[in-house]
Amino acid sequence: PISILSTSFFFEVINLFGATFGVGSTGLPGSAFKVGIYGFFAALTLALISTYFILDYLIYFSENKGLTNYVDLYQYIGGNKVKNFILVMFFLTNIGTLLFSSNTFNSLLSQVMKYCNLDIPFFNTNSLFFLFLILILMTPLNIKRKLEGFDWITYVSFVTAILVIILLFITNANKYKYAFNDSVDFGKEINELGGFNIKYFVSAYFYCMFCFTIQPAYMEMYQMTPNKSVSNMRKTTIGFLIVMFIIYSFFGGLGCYAFSLRKDKLFEGDQFLNLFTQYGNPFVVICSLLMIFAAVACFLFTYKGTKENIGLILFGEKYWKGNSDYNSINSFLTFFIIATTCFISGLFIVLEIKGLKIIGYIVDLVCPLVFMILPLFAYYKVKKSIIALVITLLNTVFLGYAFYSTISEIVGDMQK
Repeated sequence: PISILSTSFFFEVINLFGATFGVGSTGLPGSAFKVGIYGFFAALTLALISTYFILDYLIYFSENKGLTNYVDLYQYIGGNKVKNFILVMFFLTNIGTLLFSSNTFNSLLSQVMKYCNLDIPFFNTNSLFFLFLILILMTPLNIKRKLEGFDWITYVSFVTAILVIILLFITNANKYKYAFNDSVDFGKEINELGGFNIKYFVSAYFYCMFCFTIQPAYMEMYQMTPNKSVSNMRKTTIGFLIVMFIIYSFFGGLGCYAFSLRKDKLFEGDQFLNLFTQYGNPFVVICSLLMIFAAVACFLFTYKGTKENIGLILFGEKYWKGNSDYNSINSFLTFFIIATTCFISGLFIVLEIKGLKIIGYIVDLVCPLVFMILPLFAYYKVKKSIIALVITLLNTVFLGYAFYSTISEIVGDMQK
C-alpha cells in the first residue's frame, strides 16, 4: 500500500518500509545459513549499496525526465519490444509472488493449528483447506479494481518485524528452550556459522535484493510526496535503507543462529516460523499470525497489480469502463486468476514444493533483469555513468552465474 500520511522523516521512512517488507523476509535465515554469516552480511551490504544507487537513479528519472511509471524506463533502452519484454518479466514476477504468498499463508496457518494443539487432518501442511478458505474470503477484495483505506497495513508490517525480532532474541537467549520441546539435543554445540560459502553468494545477494525491492512503488511515492525535493528524498532513502539493513540483519543473523540445529530444514526451503515445536506458545502464534497477515496482504496487492496489467493488455481502457466492479471483464479476470492460482499453488502444495523454492527461480532469473539491470542500464545510457556501468556489468555476470547454477540444479534433480 502506498501512502504519504506525513511529511515527517519518520513517517516517510515507515511508508517506504511498509511498501517493501513482506513474507520474503522469512527466507533470510536460510540464505544466511547457506552462504555463511560473513557471506550473508557481505551480500546484504552489496544489496544495500546497489539498491541505493538504483533508487537514486530513479529519483533522477522522476525529477529530470518526468517519469511516473517504472516501465517507462524502456524508452531509454529500446522500443516496444523492450517494453513488452519488461511487461512479461513483471507478469512472471507477479505470478511467482502470488504462488509464493498463497503457499506461505497456507503452510503458516497449518502450522499455527499445530501450535494451538489442533491436530485435525484438514489442517495438515499438505491440505488445501486454508488455501481455498483464504482465497474465497478474499473474493470481495479481489474483485475490486481499486483498493483504498489500507494505509494502516504499513504500521502492522513494522510491528510484525519488531515482534519477530524479539521472538528470535528470546529464542537465542533461552538456548532453544523457549522455542523447542522436541528431541533436539540442547546440549549439542552450535554448528560453526561463520565462513563465506562463495557457491551461494550470488543467490544470497539476489535474495537480499529481492527483499529490498521497492522500485515501481518508489517512483510513485516520490511523485506523491508533498513539497518533494531530491535532497529530502535522498535523506529519507538512506534512513529507509538503514532501517531495512538492521531488520534484515536480525532476521538473517538471529534466525540462522536460532535454527542452526535444523539446517536440513532451512536447506529444503522451510520458512523459520514453521520450525518452532513448542505447541501452545502464544508469542510464536502471534508472530506467525502477523506474518500470515503479511502474506495475505502481499497476495492482495500483487493480485491487484497482476489483474490490472492483464486487463489493460487484453482489453485496454475497457478494463476501467463503468463504475461497477462487477462488470463482465473484471468478474472474468478475477475468477480466472483466482482459479489459476488455486490450481497451480494447490499442485505445488500437494507435491510438497516449498514456497521459497517457487520464488527462488523468480529471484535468481527474473528479478535481476527487471529490477536491477533495467534502471542501471537506462541510467548509463542517459548519463554515461561509470558507476552505473560497473554495477550493471556486475549484476549481469551474477545473472549469468545464477542461470548456469539453476539449469545445473534442474538437470541434477531430473537425473535423480
